[in-house]
Amino acid sequence: MCKSLKISVIMPVYNSEKYVVRTVESVLAQTYDNYELIIIDDGSTDGTIDLLKDRYSTNPKISIKSIENQGVSNARNVGISLASGDFISFIDSDDYYSSTFLEKMVGIIEPNCDLIICGYNIVNHFKEKTSISKVKIEAGCFDYYHLYSKYFYYKEMGIFNPVWNKLFNTYIIKTNNLQFVKGQYMGEDLIFNLEFMRKSQKIKIIEDSLYNYVTNDDQTVVKPNIRYLDNIIVIYDMIKRELKSNGLFKINESDFINDYRKDIFASYINIIKSKNKRDEKLKYLKLLHSCAIENQLLNNIGVNIFFLLLKYKCFGSLLFIGNVIMLAKGK
Repeated sequence: MCKSLKISVIMPVYNSEKYVVRTVESVLAQTYDNYELIIIDDGSTDGTIDLLKDRYSTNPKISIKSIENQGVSNARNVGISLASGDFISFIDSDDYYSSTFLEKMVGIIEPNCDLIICGYNIVNHFKEKTSISKVKIEAGCFDYYHLYSKYFYYKEMGIFNPVWNKLFNTYIIKTNNLQFVKGQYMGEDLIFNLEFMRKSQKIKIIEDSLYNYVTNDDQTVVKPNIRYLDNIIVIYDMIKRELKSNGLFKINESDFINDYRKDIFASYINIIKSKNKRDEKLKYLKLLHSCAIENQLLNNIGVNIFFLLLKYKCFGSLLFIGNVIMLAKGK
């Protein structure tokens, strides 16, 4: 292990007073000692910032900075600007590390290795019961082309999407001015990861589940947002562009279409559930149709009612059926 490598752990927080101490303590409990913890409070309105300052303001390993609320992407970008470590990791304020997260991740770093990825646990807390499930991950040393050639296979393992089960070479981030996209409703992790991987040389993956991703039954439910579709289009355009530029689209086309169809339907549900007026919803349904046509999502759809109505531009019927579905579900 190269103990001379310093790790900058970046933790954005927002109204996290219920869980944030557990998260911080999991960092302080690391068996690897050469790290700094950078906490960015994104304008919390509860007792989060006071709690953090009371408990940790004198800890030399921890720096706490308060900023105006602009979202998690901006908070992470601020953390990156303050990072002094050789590698950067990110942790969410309600999750926690295993005690050997940093030790095992740093332990496999070798020359020209720019990204380390580990397995993780999904920890579900529901009605005072806790269940833990491991996400299987394939260990090895890869380059970007290999991973992207099997994009949809590795996507299911958490290789491309979250940033919290990874160590990033700080030099790659700062010399290429890589940042999280501000204002992105979803998918900011994926965009950042793909941009970073494109610049990296070696990518090492270990099977050990070292990160604990927590879901709680009292977490705030994300409100339906009609902008979900805008974000889906940005993400899939990027995926398609990357696949095509590497000559990999044909071998991934079937998986691309299947995945895109699922997210197009999810976009439809978000449009229906949103509080926007009918005209605005119709505008987005037309955008949904254009997107589906452009990406050939309406070919070979069988008798799928949703895609048939979309194919033939039955936007009024789609609104009506969606509202009936929501009414039946009591939403």
